[in-house]
Amino acid sequence: MQKHLDFKLYLDAATQSVTRTRNNIYLLLTLFVAIFAVYINTTVLDWSGARVQKMRAAYECISDPESVSDPSKLMKPKCLGAMSYANELGLPQDPSPQAAELYKEYRDALIRRRTDLRTIQLPLFGAVLDLNDLGILSAVLFVILLVILRTNLYHEFDSLKNAQRKAEEFRQEGASALYAESNEILSSVQVLASPRKDNRGFRWSAMVVMSLPIVLHALILWHDIDTRKIAVLLVGGSKSRPLLLIEAIGLVLLCLLWYSNAKVWLKLAYLFDKKPPKWVRHFLSRKIHESSQA
Repeated sequence: MQKHLDFKLYLDAATQSVTRTRNNIYLLLTLFVAIFAVYINTTVLDWSGARVQKMRAAYECISDPESVSDPSKLMKPKCLGAMSYANELGLPQDPSPQAAELYKEYRDALIRRRTDLRTIQLPLFGAVLDLNDLGILSAVLFVILLVILRTNLYHEFDSLKNAQRKAEEFRQEGASALYAESNEILSSVQVLASPRKDNRGFRWSAMVVMSLPIVLHALILWHDIDTRKIAVLLVGGSKSRPLLLIEAIGLVLLCLLWYSNAKVWLKLAYLFDKKPPKWVRHFLSRKIHESSQA
């Protein structure tokens, strides 16, 4: 009875470690979605910028003196799309000073809105960052979360390994059925590193989540490098180059942390597998094979 209670304590500790790792991965995924949404909406799908451009073109067309004297000028190709967009907003289509003033108000409001959207307010701290600091923000936050994930993965591995050793005492006492049941319970505790053969597809979900921050930060870094001339014009080369260097260092650290986390995660994924694949044993320098035989 005492051994059952001791094993339960080890099982509870392992369950808590797995929960911490799972929550860490969920937080990492949430942060990825938030930064990805900001990146997409300011680069690939710059909706606010497109609205400003359309309204600016519509204002230029409707305030053009030629359009006031000849409204058919609004049907020119350069004005047709902009005026159609203004029509969807319910703005007047007849050139007049009053209409031009209304278009100007809409344009200025969209410009102010776009300026507001290009700032990032950090929750809890209340600090406001410019959108051009997204690369540094992603590097710092992703590195911190991956470092914490590395710690949680190691704690999870140690907790499961200790519980596995405790279950080994049942086998040594001849309770083979209890030993098999204990190992099955321990293997089912792992959700993101399930050793079950019928769950191998989901097994790799944790690796995908750990890889997403690297891909996203690489895209942000590439965009910042591609637009570095604008940064030089805004703040000068003496300030923009160190910022790019920090982002590049962040990418290197993310890759190193990914490699470190991948090794620990593979230990977890094949902890209860007596015969892991050869490539896994080679990748881990046979540490998994040694631990599985312990």
